[in-house]
Amino acid sequence: MVTPVAWSGSVNQVVLMEGASEAYEDSIREYSPQVGPPIRERRTSMEATLHSFWQLLTFTEWDTFNTWYETSLKNGSIPFTRGHPRKGVGVQITAFFTERPQSGMPVSATKYKIQFKIRTIP
Repeated sequence: MVTPVAWSGSVNQVVLMEGASEAYEDSIREYSPQVGPPIRERRTSMEATLHSFWQLLTFTEWDTFNTWYETSLKNGSIPFTRGHPRKGVGVQITAFFTERPQSGMPVSATKYKIQFKIRTIP
């Protein structure tokens, strides 16, 4: 596995808890054989959690984030480490982006509200 890249030190990790969500990913698959009841089996023993949350970033932080995403993460193909969205920076996680964050709505003359969607990995 590729070595995870640390979250950019120039971009804050403060999560807006309003609208944040955390859900365990279903790792069970079910299929129906020709004879007998459906069979359920575990796809993987790797437990992943999906997080969706908002952050306020200054325009400078947003520009820095985009450069970090494109160069250090190679457009999101490399995992990264950061503080846990709910537990804070004291608990580090390793994750991938499930989709590229888009510039959100401006909330002031100097800040954007950005939505992040990530999948944690063990």
